[in-house]
Amino acid sequence: MAPALELMAREVLGKRDNSGFLVAPAVIVLLAMCGAGVLIVVCYGAARFWMSEEEKGIPEPPAEQVDYMRELRARNLDALMADGAHARYQAGRATTQSFVSDSTAPIK
Repeated sequence: MAPALELMAREVLGKRDNSGFLVAPAVIVLLAMCGAGVLIVVCYGAARFWMSEEEKGIPEPPAEQVDYMRELRARNLDALMADGAHARYQAGRATTQSFVSDSTAPIK
């Protein structure tokens, strides 16, 4: 009975290679990654086979919408130009009035 126990203890307590697997864990991970890649390629091929080849794309907007967007862009451009002119006016005014002292301003 002693030799059988010794053999069993050697198998159970001895250092295991590959964590008890017949194939190294790194090989298992590599095979899983390759399998996932093959699955992606197969799914892509099936999707191209069964899906329509015509691209629908973005439909052309109706003429009313095109006119409205053109008008809106023009209004926005006018507003931006007015803001820019106002900012230039304020900037020019600030430089000319920087020499005038304000009696209510605190002295720095």
